[in-house]
Amino acid sequence: MKEERKVQQSDIDEAKVILKPVAGIRPELYMPAIYAIGLILILFLVLVYPGIKSNGSYLVLEGAPFVAEVRIDGAYAGSTDQKVFVQTGKRHLEIRKAGYKSHTASIEVGGRLVGSLFFPRIMKLSYSLSPVDRRASLQRSFEEYAAWSLTGKPSALYQIPLVLSEGAWDYSKSGSATVTAGEARPIGGSETKDSDPGANPDRILPLRSFASDALAAAQSAESARDGLRAVFVLGSGGSLSAPGLLEAVRISLSALGSDAGGAVWLRDIAPKLGSAWSDRLKKIAGSDGPAGSPPRPFSSVRVAGQEYILYSAGTIRMEGQAPSGSSAAYTLALGGFGIGSTEVTNAQWAEFLSARPFWKRENANALIEAGLVGPDYLATWPGSPQSPVTGVSWNAAQAFCAWKSEASGDYEVILPSESMWEAAASASLRSDPRIIQDKARWSDPGASGPASVGSSGFSSGLADIFGNVWEWTSSPYIPYPVFAAGSFSGREKAVRGGSWGNHAGSVGLGTRGGMEPEGSSPFLGFRTAIRKR
Repeated sequence: MKEERKVQQSDIDEAKVILKPVAGIRPELYMPAIYAIGLILILFLVLVYPGIKSNGSYLVLEGAPFVAEVRIDGAYAGSTDQKVFVQTGKRHLEIRKAGYKSHTASIEVGGRLVGSLFFPRIMKLSYSLSPVDRRASLQRSFEEYAAWSLTGKPSALYQIPLVLSEGAWDYSKSGSATVTAGEARPIGGSETKDSDPGANPDRILPLRSFASDALAAAQSAESARDGLRAVFVLGSGGSLSAPGLLEAVRISLSALGSDAGGAVWLRDIAPKLGSAWSDRLKKIAGSDGPAGSPPRPFSSVRVAGQEYILYSAGTIRMEGQAPSGSSAAYTLALGGFGIGSTEVTNAQWAEFLSARPFWKRENANALIEAGLVGPDYLATWPGSPQSPVTGVSWNAAQAFCAWKSEASGDYEVILPSESMWEAAASASLRSDPRIIQDKARWSDPGASGPASVGSSGFSSGLADIFGNVWEWTSSPYIPYPVFAAGSFSGREKAVRGGSWGNHAGSVGLGTRGGMEPEGSSPFLGFRTAIRKR
C-alpha cells in the first residue's frame, strides 16, 4: 500500500482551475453574462421588488390629539405618532380616539415602483379630532397615569409611559381651553356632598388643583415626572417656553407647600431633595388645618332594615398614610352622617339578589362584559347568613346602596367615604383604645373565612370596624391624599379596616389600600352609611 503524499505549499501554488466550455460557449463569454445576470437580479431585488411587493405610501399624520388610532379600510393600521404604510388605491381612512369624534376621509394613495426601499413615498395629512368631552378625556388620561403609578418603580421589564403629558397636550390643543392658576381645595375645607369633578365648566381647568392631584397620585420619581410635565404642558398651552416652565414649577411647589405633607412626598419620591426641603415646606405650610371637635356618636336610627350610628358634624384629623408607610396627617371638616353598626351580611345580600337578579352569580358573564365585576365575583357565595358578604365589587356595593335608598325615607344610603369611616373608627378607639386587639377578627390558623358580624363585640355601637373583612369606601384611592385637590383621581377605590387574612398588629387606623371598582376578594366586603337627602 502506497504511503499518501502530503500536500506541499508548492502544490498549492501550482494548482490551477480551468473552466470548460458549456454548450460550446467559451468561459470568457459566459462568465461575464453570469455576472451581468446576477447584478441585474440584485438590482431588481433591491430597487424594484420592494415596490412590487408593497406598493404604496407612508402616511405622516399631524394634528391633535397627538396619539390616536389609525384604521385603513376598517382594519387597525397603527397610530398617529408613527408612520403608517398604506397600499396603493382608493382607501378609507379613519382616525379615532376615545372621547373624541372620529375623523374619516377617502384618500387616493399612490406608490413608487423603483427605489421605494431607500426613498419611500411619503404622504402627509393633517387632522383634528373634536372632543366629545375634553375634561372627561383628560380624566381618562389621569386614570391611566394613576394606574401606571401604582405599578411602582419601573424596571428593565417596563417603563412608565408619559400618558398624562399626552393627555394634557391633547387638552391644550383641542378647542379653546382656559387654564387658570386656580386654587386647590384647602385641606381644611369641607367635604361636600357633591364632589363630582365634572361640576367645573369644561372650558376652565384650575392648574394648581390639577397639579395637586397629579402629585398626590405619583408613587415614584418616574410617575412624578409625567405629572410635572403635564402641569408644564397645561401651563404653557402646549408650547415650550421658559415662562411656562417657571409657572409650572411655581404652581407645583405651591401645591407641595400647601401642607407639611409635601415634605413626606419629597422624602418618598426624591429622598435627597426631600431632606433639603423638608423644613422649608413645613414653614411654608404653617398650620395643618383648622382645629375643632371631632365627629361624635350621639344616637342611632334604623333605616331600611339596618341599624345606623349617627355622628355629629365635626373636624376630623385624617391619618393620610402614604404607600411608604409615612404619615402625613391633615384635617377635614365633615358634615353629620350615620354609619352601619355592622357589615352587610350574606342574608342581606340574598335579599338584594332576590330584588335585583341582574347581580346574581349566574349572570357573571354579562356583568363582566359590562365592566361591573371581575371573574372572582361572588366566588365563595353563599356563605353563612350572618357572616359579611364577600366577593362583592365596588360597583355591586353601589347598586346595593341604590336599592336600599329606595326605601330609606329621609336618608340616602351610600358607601361611606374614607373620612366617614375614619371618623367612626376614631370615635370607637377613643371609647375603647383596645378594640383593635380585643374586638377584631384577625388571622387564625383554623379560620377559613370571616366570622359572623358582631361576634367580636361592639364599641360605640359599631362591630368589626377593624378586622373581619376589608371595607369598600366611596373615596378614590390616592397615594398621598394630604394635598390632593379632589378634581382628578385614578380608578382604584380605597378600602379600610383590615380582614381575617391579616395578622394582628399589621393594621391600624391609617392603614389604607386600593382596589379597582370591578375587583372582588374573599377578604373584602362593605358596610353602608347614610346622610340626609
